[in-house]
Amino acid sequence: MLIKTIGKNQWSEMTSVGNVEYNGEHIIARPHEKHRSEAKIQQFELRDEIEYRYSFRLTGQFQDTPCIILQFHDWWGSRDKKVYAATPPPISFWTNGSRLFLSVNEILEPPVWNENKGHLVVGKSRKTDIEVQPIFINEWNELCIRVKWSQLSDGFVLCNGRGLTGFCTMFNDNPCDIQLGLYGKSQFTSNEIREISC
Repeated sequence: MLIKTIGKNQWSEMTSVGNVEYNGEHIIARPHEKHRSEAKIQQFELRDEIEYRYSFRLTGQFQDTPCIILQFHDWWGSRDKKVYAATPPPISFWTNGSRLFLSVNEILEPPVWNENKGHLVVGKSRKTDIEVQPIFINEWNELCIRVKWSQLSDGFVLCNGRGLTGFCTMFNDNPCDIQLGLYGKSQFTSNEIREISC
């Protein structure tokens, strides 16, 4: 696999929250007290099928609780005023111990705005998980991810040859944002990303 470093132009188009920095070649996400350190890329269109490449290196130690390292996040509203639902994103990649997992979440009912909570609430959803492969500390882990974006049950997500098929992979017409970093109470000291491309 040809590895590209993250260029200044690509970084300048991203937004970030939490403990994230750019060192001129790589993005480095470290744990944050609010349990969310991410860089975000907006996708402006979703072709039927897209191949993504993600190269990351974790430092620290493995943990027996899930830690999301990459997700494709839904949103409603407009680009200027995004609204999110209190449900897992359509597609996420997470670690548990030394294993990488893929999750696909399908909402089964339209979300409803909850004024008290200030976000959309989903009544019913269905989350499906699959183990993808082992991952390694202090080594580069390379993912080749192929997604068929669909609001119907003909979508799929494949990662290094393993994945889930026959699923809805997006909640609405809005292209999912790509979010990468560390989520949750992490024992990892960093997630260093040297490539995210499509």
